[in-house]
Amino acid sequence: MSIQILKFGGTALLNQQRRSNAISQVKRALSMGITPVIVVSAMGRYGNPYSTDSLVQLLNQPSDANYTLIASCGEVISASLFSNLLEQEGIPSKCITGLDSGVYTTNSKTASSILYVDPSHIQYHIQQGMIPVVAGFQGSSVYGEITTLSRGGSDTTAAALGHALHAQEIILYTDVPGIMTADPDIVKDAKIVTHLSYEAALLLASKGARVLHPEAVNWASKYQTPIKVTSFDNQTTDEGTFIGTLTNPCDKKITYSLTSKPFNKESSTVSIVIDPLSESVFFSNFLKKVLHQNHIYSLSCTHGSIEFQILTRLEKSIVSFLHEIIDKECIYHSHQHPLYI
Repeated sequence: MSIQILKFGGTALLNQQRRSNAISQVKRALSMGITPVIVVSAMGRYGNPYSTDSLVQLLNQPSDANYTLIASCGEVISASLFSNLLEQEGIPSKCITGLDSGVYTTNSKTASSILYVDPSHIQYHIQQGMIPVVAGFQGSSVYGEITTLSRGGSDTTAAALGHALHAQEIILYTDVPGIMTADPDIVKDAKIVTHLSYEAALLLASKGARVLHPEAVNWASKYQTPIKVTSFDNQTTDEGTFIGTLTNPCDKKITYSLTSKPFNKESSTVSIVIDPLSESVFFSNFLKKVLHQNHIYSLSCTHGSIEFQILTRLEKSIVSFLHEIIDKECIYHSHQHPLYI
């Protein structure tokens, strides 16, 4: 049996059209003889009635137990709704909460970490011919109490289930076409990064890339389960970013991405991440020279990343400038040295 984990983020389920697109992806998998296991996030973002942020705003100084319970409701609503939509399409389905998913976590009520997954309950429903729809972002403590993972934890749920069920692939459907060479809100010419090693994906996630959760990459890399990050608008999974073991030499051309996150009220930390599998000493020295010539001094420089701080008001202009220079250099060297590694 070939299993594929399909994870739909909150924006991928925001309205009827997007939910219809998600159902089409399930049908696509079934038509290919693949058994899909669905993982869902809470619908929408703050301001949408069933988003996690909107739900927790209903409480005033809640205890950890009450916070966890209401924070888990958004994913349960999504799972129930999505399961019902599948049933309306004639596809047998089973809605599964964190307590029933076999995802066991540390005892912390919030920001728990997954310890292990017992897939037997999900496997039972698969054997009964049903498509499991699992509420992401949540699990159970060993005492049988509901717990929630850190924010963005539905990705981690998908990756952990991918390992436990020996899935051939994990597909994360988001509101962007894949992992980009920079934030498209900052750099209009940002491109899709087509291939990334697990090492580079983990670096990006730890440096503030919002598309990925570091723990999800850890789970996937530990057990060599490929991840595909793609848009919910794509009708196929050909587009997007493949994360996994790069076996094709053509995949090892220089791969980079710029990411930024707030440092304080006035400053931002910018990271230039270069896939460690494609990094060269020459290219790293080139980046250092460009930064130095423009009076930008790095805070840290490690294998795979260079990090520095800038004034937030200059973030867009500096990141756009660096992106243009790096992109031109990568294009030049891809022509001069096809396996520039």
